[in-house]
Amino acid sequence: MACAYSRTLLNLALVVSCAFVASGCKEEEDKSGGDAGSACDPGADTSDCLDGFSCESAPDSETGHVCAIPLVLRGMVIDAADESAIQDARVFAQNAEGAPVTDVETTDGDGNYELYVPVARDADGEIDPSSSVTLNASAAGYLAYPSGIRPAIPVSLLDPQTTEDAAGASVQAVENSTTTIVLVARDPGDTAGVSVGGEVIADEPAGALVIVAAGGVIRTGIADLSGDFTVFDVPQGTATIEGYKGGLALAPESREVADADITDVMLEAEDGLATGSVEGSVSIVNAPGGSGTSIVLIPKSVYDPVFERGAIPFGLRAPSPGTPPDINGGWLIEDVPPGTYMVLAAFENDGLVRDPDTSIAGTEVVEVTVPSGELVTLSTGFKVTAALAVESPGADLPELVTESPTFVFEDDSSEDYYQVVVYDAVGDIVWDASNIPGGSGGGPVEVPYAGEPLEAGMYYQFRATSIRDKNGTITPISRTEDLRGLFVYSP
Repeated sequence: MACAYSRTLLNLALVVSCAFVASGCKEEEDKSGGDAGSACDPGADTSDCLDGFSCESAPDSETGHVCAIPLVLRGMVIDAADESAIQDARVFAQNAEGAPVTDVETTDGDGNYELYVPVARDADGEIDPSSSVTLNASAAGYLAYPSGIRPAIPVSLLDPQTTEDAAGASVQAVENSTTTIVLVARDPGDTAGVSVGGEVIADEPAGALVIVAAGGVIRTGIADLSGDFTVFDVPQGTATIEGYKGGLALAPESREVADADITDVMLEAEDGLATGSVEGSVSIVNAPGGSGTSIVLIPKSVYDPVFERGAIPFGLRAPSPGTPPDINGGWLIEDVPPGTYMVLAAFENDGLVRDPDTSIAGTEVVEVTVPSGELVTLSTGFKVTAALAVESPGADLPELVTESPTFVFEDDSSEDYYQVVVYDAVGDIVWDASNIPGGSGGGPVEVPYAGEPLEAGMYYQFRATSIRDKNGTITPISRTEDLRGLFVYSP
């Protein structure tokens, strides 16, 4: 198990998907429906496809849908510290934009799950190489995945195997390192509570962020394809339950949380409540020509000032979800639910960061309140600059390290020294090193970790900031990106 765990711990494989879909061909006169690549209508009263085939999206085909053997993801949910199976974890799949594409499946006593996932096909019914999905998992007593410093890792759809499901039907099954989900346990003193669940009532509820505040504690969950949600580890007290998603203006609910799970919360639209809009501007300086960035809105209640991040409701982004960062100048986020948000620029991996120099305007995280149905214009634009490139660990995705790491990142051109901070997945600073000598444009900076021993199975992130000291005036110049420098320690 330990060897397999080392291979699967990070879910590191990128999507390089290319799958053979068995045709299930029959002679034309024997057909009662279509085999692989046959046109179909997903809204038809009776299936256009042969038994064992489903009608899947195929954007490049003539009809937009074709028959194909269903795709199943099989995997496990395990504890990061001891590799034990986690029972009753909730797992669902999301597309590349972060929208759920399945309902929740729950893991069995061995931590296993099986998830039927729709993916885009080509005209022959084979999985489109550009198809991408990620997984979302949560369980009582654990930090959700993705959350905090952990991003969602694309699931590799490479080499699905033609096999059978429990009912004997043919499926294309994917089970690899990226379908094993590793959850980090909460601190022991942070696990008391029950689950609060229910449904988001809307035409398109999938992906709504549900925030539960009770007893001074904030917990979150995501509504699945049908709108169902469960939020774990909610302490006793009066709970306020809110839902956020682009295009939805949901009325909050209030419940008394005692010692029993709550399963019947209904979050739905309220008469007279409407979405609004937020607009502003971005100025990109000291960065390569053609650089573009993105803007996201984070509900204030879930914003973490230590990490400078939080859960981003689906749709509250400029440009729109699925579009690469391209903002350089004016921006607009429409369909914003009423509420108070923190506005972040250059949060995603785009080679840029929000300028860390707080002595000039446009470098602070901005708070904005959006009233029902109104347009809010930010009075100050964001200043964004080139980031310090991370070389290791975690240049692109979380990286496995088996010994005390050395942090390697790009040297700035005019710094006097650096600060390096290491955070763990539960939000604690485990090392803070200042006055690291700079090279002012030399080779990469290498900083060996010199803090307390790292915890096996724990996820960490290092952040480096370049600093100029001019006659006693301390000025941060740049830093590494918000979503890079991630690693997990597994000695």
